[in-house]
Amino acid sequence: MAWSYFEVKGDFDLAKIQVDQALALNPNDYYNYCFDGWLYVCSGELEHAVACSNEALRRSPLVSDGCLETRLVAEYLAGNYPGSVIAFGRMLQPSVGCYAWMAAAYAQLGRTDEASVMVDTFLRRVEELPWAPKGVSSDEWRQYWAREFRAKDLAARERLFDGLRKAGLSV
Repeated sequence: MAWSYFEVKGDFDLAKIQVDQALALNPNDYYNYCFDGWLYVCSGELEHAVACSNEALRRSPLVSDGCLETRLVAEYLAGNYPGSVIAFGRMLQPSVGCYAWMAAAYAQLGRTDEASVMVDTFLRRVEELPWAPKGVSSDEWRQYWAREFRAKDLAARERLFDGLRKAGLSV
């Protein structure tokens, strides 16, 4: 239910209420902590996002890649780029977007070779998505990222854009 409120309606507050209720009913379900962490990331509350990630990892050391993606993004936005690299390294099958976040993290660290590999992988995989831009239009890519990363704090999206630009991606 929380996912629907967040993804379909874009309602952070109702999604948060649903996650809080789910955690009250089952405080050992690690995935509820993962989703709670993502809500905190999108709300700009990065310390809470990392705390939720830690709770999920404590409950299940073999957490899903989606939960690790939350950690990757939270660490990136907090300026802890090595933390993003560590989260990415634990993933088994990273989502398409993770490669772009990693390109941005590597670019911020000045590791241009690794950033370039991540850019190439991202562009190769994202072209398979029917909703992804097919060209290099900055406006289209900004719209893509607005859908993929629904941040309440627009400065957070700008931090992502800064890293993506440094990595050589259009935004």
